[in-house]
Amino acid sequence: MKSKIFIGKVHHIRTRPIKYSLSLKHFMFFLDLDDLESLDNFFPLLSYKRKGIFNFNKKDHYIFNKKNLKDHFKDITKKDIHKIFFLTNLRIFGYVFNPISVFFCFDKNKKLSSVIYEVGNTFKEQKIFDKSIVKNNKASLKTKKLFYVSPFIPLDTVFHFFSQIISEEKTEQLFLKVDSIQNDSKILTATFSSKSKEINYKNLISLIFSFPFQTLRIIFLIHWHAFILWFKKLKYIKKNENKDKQTEVLYG
Repeated sequence: MKSKIFIGKVHHIRTRPIKYSLSLKHFMFFLDLDDLESLDNFFPLLSYKRKGIFNFNKKDHYIFNKKNLKDHFKDITKKDIHKIFFLTNLRIFGYVFNPISVFFCFDKNKKLSSVIYEVGNTFKEQKIFDKSIVKNNKASLKTKKLFYVSPFIPLDTVFHFFSQIISEEKTEQLFLKVDSIQNDSKILTATFSSKSKEINYKNLISLIFSFPFQTLRIIFLIHWHAFILWFKKLKYIKKNENKDKQTEVLYG
């Protein structure tokens, strides 16, 4: 395995108290954390230590403040971790927003050993969810959210994460799903279904023209769809309410 790009579609399906859905094309980078410096080989399109069009900056993820991320994840998951790949959005022309990023951890036999989710909100806060159960290269995690993400979903709902990578002869497929559940009933399902592409100059140039200013588009669409839900008179939850239900939050 090596760093690559996953290109596909994001779907959001809200089932109650009103029905509402959206779908859009999307891509994310899948980075080998042991080989980040190789990103600079594609400068100025892609970079790590330099400012490129697509740029990975550890400062965008508060968990990287840990001195040794691999050892930290070994301690909290109690699993063998030989290699870590990070699914995330990169800065595009200097700007980034990550509603969710995912650490895929593999053992010495290249089998998935643990999956760790990093959820972000528009207040520049992040929270780590790290208790996934992995079976047959599929990861699942059910846990209380206790984090302010959407102003239209209660903070004490349950997150149900599911992720899977399927390796084929010439490509990989990645599927990510997050259900928001209240009283054993789904409120919202968000999915990302994608296929891998190699990181090379041709594919990077194609991304620039196919997904111009993607990270700015993400933040715009979040506010646009929030306005639509507010207009439909969905109950609005303020950020400063229920602070006791905002726990283990990471701040920059």
